[in-house]
Amino acid sequence: MKKNIFFILVGFLAIISYIILDNIIVKEAKVHGIRSFPQTFEQLIERSEYIVEVKKTGKSTNILVNEGLPTESGYTETPVEIQKVYKGNWDKKEILKVHEAIYTAPIKGVQPGKIIFTFDDYTALKPNSKYLLFLRKHKGTDGYWITADEFSKFNLDDTDSEEKNFGNKDSMYKKFKTSSIKKYLK
Repeated sequence: MKKNIFFILVGFLAIISYIILDNIIVKEAKVHGIRSFPQTFEQLIERSEYIVEVKKTGKSTNILVNEGLPTESGYTETPVEIQKVYKGNWDKKEILKVHEAIYTAPIKGVQPGKIIFTFDDYTALKPNSKYLLFLRKHKGTDGYWITADEFSKFNLDDTDSEEKNFGNKDSMYKKFKTSSIKKYLK
């Protein structure tokens, strides 16, 4: 009887440990794909259906596509409130679902944990931060992709240190952000 209780307790502890570790262990991976980014600011404007100033308002939702299949991928759906519209027809204060190039998936196999997949140098929108976004419709959903990921998302209130670090290193980002501010915010 004591042996059975011992094995039940060990099994119970193993399951609890796995569950706890599954929520603690987080790894990160950058996904480098062949993507077609605009080479000029004019191309960025042409490829974007909407250009809006927004504020991240709510909690983001992780979306997995083809979950469990070899073609599994995903994105993060983030609610933003429109502050100003520069291209497109939306009302100020309307809430949009922005689809970001970052998602979390469980690690496959016996090892517990999660892995955060980020496309190239994209960084997630920060809570209560203001951004200028260049957007295009995500077909088959009620959301919108950021047209050229890290090259079409510009923090306006200097609250996104990750984006700022990337911006200090990348000349195309600097060029597009400078052109965006000059055209839309000055």
